[in-house]
Amino acid sequence: LFAELSESAAATRHGSRAVLLAHESQLATVPVDDPAVIDDLNTPEDYERLVREVNRDIY
Repeated sequence: LFAELSESAAATRHGSRAVLLAHESQLATVPVDDPAVIDDLNTPEDYERLVREVNRDIY
């Protein structure tokens, strides 16, 4: 799936969700208790926001 996600025209036009749904039978759901696992980081601002959230418990 990784190669198709990086090279797929469908992923470019419709996002990675289109590729994942086309291969739904190959996907597995893994329970996690960290909300950052599903965080969407598309911009430098998204990354900075996540860094601030993670660091707020440290300082």
